[in-house]
Amino acid sequence: MAIQVDYMVLADAATAADGKLYIHGAGWNRITIVSFPVHYAFAIALQFRIPWSDTNDPCGIEFDIVDEDERSMFPNEADRIGGGIVAGRPPDLMVGDEQVLSLAIRVNPEFQRPGRYTAIMRLDGVDMKRADFRVVTPRPA
Repeated sequence: MAIQVDYMVLADAATAADGKLYIHGAGWNRITIVSFPVHYAFAIALQFRIPWSDTNDPCGIEFDIVDEDERSMFPNEADRIGGGIVAGRPPDLMVGDEQVLSLAIRVNPEFQRPGRYTAIMRLDGVDMKRADFRVVTPRPA
């Protein structure tokens, strides 16, 4: 598998459309939560480069969020976020050209407590990108 992940960014919101990513409130690594437990929705935006030789080949993709002890926030199979991606070969794609694939997903994990968390993206079961972030409570004024 020679698929490259150009970037993975955490954002308040993101949409992939027409080969582009529309990202809002990106680049954070800290969420302030007043009380727990709480569901907190955010987006994960990614851009892939898929070589000519890997186009038309399906690839499994999975997203996870783990706590500082590497425990998944989606322990049940039914709660996991994933599926398959395939980059085709449009008629105007030149032999040898790579495909760029943009993807945005929305997650809504339930945080039980403050701490360090990591968003993980896997391709065919292999960790490809990780983004650490911290969930904190407001400091007293």
